[in-house]
This record gives sequence, C-alpha cells and structure tokens, in this order.
Amino acid sequence: MSVRSAVFMLTCVVTGLLFLASSALAQVRILPGTEFDHVNTRKTKSAQIKLESMQASNDFESILSFREGSRYRRIGRPIGRLKVKVKNSSGRTGVALCTASIISEKYILTNNHCIPGSTKLTVVSAKIEMGYLDAENTAMVRTYKVDNKPVQTSKELDFSIVRVFGNPSKLYGTIRLARTRPHVQDAVFIIHHPEGAPKTLSRKDCWVNALSGVNFIHTCDTLGGSSGSPVFSDETFEVVGLHFAGSSQGNYGKQLTEIRSKSKILESISVKFRANNSPGTSTTTKTDTSASSNTATTVKKPDRPPPAPKKRRPPPVTVGLNSHPKGAAIYFHGVRIGQGVTPHVFQIVPQKAYSFTLKKRGYAPMVVTVIPKDGRGYMFVSLVESDAPADNAPPALDPAADQMKKALSVWDNIEKNGWLTAPKLAPGEKSTPMMDQIRKGEDLFKSFGN
Repeated sequence: MSVRSAVFMLTCVVTGLLFLASSALAQVRILPGTEFDHVNTRKTKSAQIKLESMQASNDFESILSFREGSRYRRIGRPIGRLKVKVKNSSGRTGVALCTASIISEKYILTNNHCIPGSTKLTVVSAKIEMGYLDAENTAMVRTYKVDNKPVQTSKELDFSIVRVFGNPSKLYGTIRLARTRPHVQDAVFIIHHPEGAPKTLSRKDCWVNALSGVNFIHTCDTLGGSSGSPVFSDETFEVVGLHFAGSSQGNYGKQLTEIRSKSKILESISVKFRANNSPGTSTTTKTDTSASSNTATTVKKPDRPPPAPKKRRPPPVTVGLNSHPKGAAIYFHGVRIGQGVTPHVFQIVPQKAYSFTLKKRGYAPMVVTVIPKDGRGYMFVSLVESDAPADNAPPALDPAADQMKKALSVWDNIEKNGWLTAPKLAPGEKSTPMMDQIRKGEDLFKSFGN
C-alpha cells in the first residue's frame, strides 16, 4: 500500500471527509443468495468489487501465518465473518458479507449498514462464522445464529449491537474496548474478512491519518467485506475505532469513544471489563460434588491479556520529495528508491537524518538532507540547469541502505513468530538459528539508534 500524497495529507481533513456520508463508500460485499450456506464463497463476475481502498500493493497477512498463541491470533479470536441474507421488493435474495466482533456473551458489534442495512432491503436471516482461518480446512469453523434486528443502532455513527445466540464468547472471548481516543500518527491494525476471505491482518503502513468529529481516516488496507472491522491500537491492543468505509480518497472509521458515549450497552461492557481487568471472559463448568449439592455451577475465568512486548519497532517515517522540474530520480546511499521519480512518497526506518541525491538529465545533481520528525516530512527542491555532461552514475554505494532493509525484514519475521527479545543463554547452552536471528535484528536496530 502506498502512502497518501503530501497534498492529500494537507487537505484530507477538509475534503476527504466530505465523502463519508456517501453510501457508495460502505464496504459490503454482495453475493447471490445461494452463497449463504457456503463457507468458501464463490466469486462471480457480478460480485467483483473494485479494489477501491487498496492503494497499490497488497499488504494483507493471513492470520494463519502467525503461530498459535501469538498476540494477533489471540486478539483476533473474537472476530468473525458476518453473513446477512437480504431480500428486495421483488423477492430476489442476496448475501451481504461484513465483519463483526464479539463484545459479550449476548452481543456482537458491526456496522449499521450491515444490519439492518438499506431500507430497500429486508434482512431474512443472519449468522456469524467464527474460526474461518483457512479456505482449505473449514472443519473448525463454527456458526452462530444472529438476530435479524439490532438491539441498538445508529445510522450516523454507523454501528449496530446485535444479539447472537449460543454464547460464542465462551470459546472465542471478547474484544477489548478502549476508553481513549485515537490520535493522528497513532499506529493501528485491523483484523477482518476482506471480500469474505479467511481472517486477515492489516498492519503494514497502517496508522491514523486525520481526525474530524466522530470520524477518522486510517491507512490500513481494506476491501468490501471489511465493514464492521475493529480498528486496534498497536500500543494497547484495544479497539479504538470501527471501520466502515473505503475509497481511493482514504479508509474511514468511527471513533469508539463516540460510539460508547451513545451506547449504554457498550459503556456497561467497558466498565465491567475494567472491573475484571481482562480482555474478555471464557466460561468453564465446575461440578459441585459436595453432599449438599449435585448441581453444576458456572465459573468465569478471565483470559490473560496479550503480553506487552519489551520492545516495539518504531513506526515508519514517511518522506515525500518533489522537484522543479519533476521527474528526477531519487537515490539513497547509492540505491535508487524503487523506480519512483519526483514527486515520490516513500517510507524509511526512523533515524536522525537522511541524505538523498536527485538526478535529472540536463540538471546538476542535488543533494537533499531530510531530518524527519514524528510522522512525516515533505520537501520541494528546485533543480539547477547544467551544461555539464549528464552524470547518470549512481553515487558510491553505502551498505546502510541494504542494512536498513534487512533490519525491517528481520524485525517483521521476529514479530510474526512472537519473538521480540532473545533470552540470555544459560551456561553451556547452545544458541539456535532463531535466537541468532533475533539478536541480529536487535543489533541492526541499535545501529540506527532505536
């Protein structure tokens, strides 16, 4: 996913949010009604959706690629694929695909435009499918009936709290609801079912880009079917927003604090969670074998929250370079930044300062120093015409550029496998390739002052 241009960064609050009221942005995927009973839904030509909120590359990661017990697998357990069968005035049926989250023993949270949806359509039935991780193995998928009508909803805030039957929280727990607002430049991530696919994580190049009233713009990749997805803080692992729309102008969410202020149900759940100090509850059955009783009692055991990492990778820094005239190639330590020419926006590992070289035929090479601060930096450079022969040779190669790329790759691999810090070796203990890799990643990041 490419980041927004500098112009959009400066104007998104004013212009981008004007699109939020448009129902065309709502990311619901509609399929033929016959797909309601299929776990692996089929893609038909009529069901193809323009990838309007994918900004270039596909940064989706399958939850299944993370080891069992990793924080993303655990945090994503209460999230499922919502299927809503609808009927129009002529009696023709279709299936709307969204994402929903378990918030208590009785309720799930999703978008208003998922349930009850459009006034021109009637909801016939609905269900949530939990544990859909692998299209090749659907044996672990469990289905729970969902009420046709929400117990609480708001079209303005685009949320619905809907009754679910069978208490899926017993197996899958509940999401953690934040009591604080998101901030611009906060790192976030989304766990969802884009286009009804198996459970997916969006976390790369993913942060809050702008705030306006109850809404915020984020840069996480989403598609039709992502509607109703929880937006998590990457620091607290709590839900700070509810994703509801996406377009080429940006991806949009509602701030959870605004939804909570209008929902007594969510507020009571949040208060109960704080009192129990757990992200959810799982229920186990304990039999009383005493002489005075032979009845079964239910005991609630709090789930353990995901362990706080000892060290987090700092959020990437976004740098934008432009020149007059446009079309200058950009080099960093002898390595060209992709195939991009000015204007160009790209991401780099944070450090104190960067030197870039801009080159264009007929103009003198220009060295530009960028000192990124928290968030983003953008520079405009005027090139100077030169009669000297064009210097098309790149500057001398510096291994720092490759080192930086390797550092990101190693760190991503460490996070995916649940490792953040290598334990110290006991006397006589031999290291493993994984531990060596972790130490290598730590050394690389220390070299950048992180």
